[in-house]
Amino acid sequence: MNIAPGDLSVQVTTDQDGTLWVELRGEADIATHDHLRATLAQIPLDGKGAVHLRLRELTFCDTRAFCHLVSFAARVQQRGRRLATDGASGIIRKMSALLDTHGRLNLA
Repeated sequence: MNIAPGDLSVQVTTDQDGTLWVELRGEADIATHDHLRATLAQIPLDGKGAVHLRLRELTFCDTRAFCHLVSFAARVQQRGRRLATDGASGIIRKMSALLDTHGRLNLA
């Protein structure tokens, strides 16, 4: 699944072992909030493999988009899957520290 509204692309792939890869590219801002929220909500989380949230190519993330990522992380963990986040920018790390969500996002 690859959804790219505006300046944000969300690509979702699954490995043979059930590992789910969610890669965000571009800018997560007011223009893409609804698309980001809807896209993350429709990602199927059935299965047993880990979920990897790749943010290396995410060039901008405002606080509302960040909250969508945290909600997605909570949903992943509620389904009993392990979440790993990699490539988080300094601003995402700072928001995570300020909002005490480091454990939820499992930042690497």
